[in-house]
Amino acid sequence: MDNTKTAPDQDNFETEEEYFKACREHRKGMDTKTAEEKHTPGPWMIDENAQIIAGKSVLGRIYSGDIFPNEDLPECTANGYLIAAAPEIAAERDRLKEEISPLKKRIEELEAASKEILRFKKSLDYVVEKEFQYAPNCLSALNKLEQLLNPSTNGK
Repeated sequence: MDNTKTAPDQDNFETEEEYFKACREHRKGMDTKTAEEKHTPGPWMIDENAQIIAGKSVLGRIYSGDIFPNEDLPECTANGYLIAAAPEIAAERDRLKEEISPLKKRIEELEAASKEILRFKKSLDYVVEKEFQYAPNCLSALNKLEQLLNPSTNGK
């Protein structure tokens, strides 16, 4: 099936059923690339017939509520504008992903550094705890050593 064809135009079909069948057949022929790789470049616009237009191509038609077009509903128009903004939204998403990427990497680096700091703090806490545990004995031993080395301080 030719993947370069535009979506079927409803005006070319006698019944809604024929139109939807043609739409299903059109979608079957689409390749499996991601949406980012294959969407029609913008800008997209919505016309007075509730169709999404890109350049001279009709990309689709907006429906609201049920399967039949109803251009009079404000919801249909709002949906159309939202869909027409899809290329700009996708471009902004891609820009934000690119902008966020170095920040995510920096967060990972900081998290790793934080884990190292916590590990070091635990080790330091352990050493300090042990040091204080033996501190009175050490102080007593130092006093005795000082008395032995400095006999003149024995009487003081």
